[in-house]
Amino acid sequence: MSSTNARPRRGAGAALSALILLSGGAFGAAMSLAPAVAQAQASIAEANKQGDDAFHNNDYATALRWYLVAANQGDASAEYNAGWIYDNGGNGVSQDYEAARRYYLMSANQGNAGAENNLGEFYYYGHGVAIDLPTAAHWYNLAAAQNEPNAEFNIGWMYAHGEGGLPKDLATAKSWMQKAADQGKDDAKKWLLYSDATDKADAAFDHKDYTTALKWYLVAADAGDADAQYNAGWIYDNGGNGVPTDYTMALKYYTLAANQGNAGAENNLGELYYYGHGVPVDYSTAAHWYSAAAAQNEPNAEFSLGWLYAHGQGVPQDMSTARMWMQKSAAQGKDDAKNWLAQNPG
Repeated sequence: MSSTNARPRRGAGAALSALILLSGGAFGAAMSLAPAVAQAQASIAEANKQGDDAFHNNDYATALRWYLVAANQGDASAEYNAGWIYDNGGNGVSQDYEAARRYYLMSANQGNAGAENNLGEFYYYGHGVAIDLPTAAHWYNLAAAQNEPNAEFNIGWMYAHGEGGLPKDLATAKSWMQKAADQGKDDAKKWLLYSDATDKADAAFDHKDYTTALKWYLVAADAGDADAQYNAGWIYDNGGNGVPTDYTMALKYYTLAANQGNAGAENNLGELYYYGHGVPVDYSTAAHWYSAAAAQNEPNAEFSLGWLYAHGQGVPQDMSTARMWMQKSAAQGKDDAKNWLAQNPG
């Protein structure tokens, strides 16, 4: 069964939990300084205390002003906290990704694990910078090496999906997820749950025991895993091997997966609406879902969308656009697209 992956939201929660986890009395212990700079030490400690007090009162503008006093003297925890406020904004402070990145980088360069993780978030999601998954993996690795649970989850996710130049390695992914789960990270606990369920489901599916496969896919699907949602939808859609066809349930699980960007589910929703499986025939809605999947280079959707353009079903008839989509599909080996192009030479 073909499938794609969508990533759960983690940004705000990861940042906030990092802020709390780095707490060492205040939001982070002041750096150790030599006796010759005792005055600077006092200034840093007082600035951090004033910043913490204001932060707990949700006065981010005042908190930021005090954190910057300490940050501009080189205090890593204050640099992190200033970065966090610029990153999230609110309570009197405008969000400013560039300033956030600058202070996170200062802090990360001193080994602050929360800042390292949050820099990874910036490069993973493209907050104020171009998306750069290898750089995201670099920062997540550094933070995870310091037992930062959000980073452990994040680097585990990247290994699970082979992102950022990392090999797809489920054993390594599970190792990192277990470390995060052991520190109470709920997303990691859920991932481990549906990873185990998916392993059991895949084994049953390979043995054509669709009843058992569906049972375990539903465990992961109902925990929010897009691949499992797609797979549950596929079994309901096709039926057989102990499971009756149920287009209503197929529609439900395909929709859940498609709403997370799963290209296989988007394509198959297009099929349901094109052929009227469990829903009225609706070429416009079919075109919507085929387009979403084709935008992710799903070859079956590219063929189907090309067909719609060739026949003016749900979209304007446009043979040039039809041929473009058929060529994309054929380039990925889709025989139906190759045959269509042979029968409809440009």
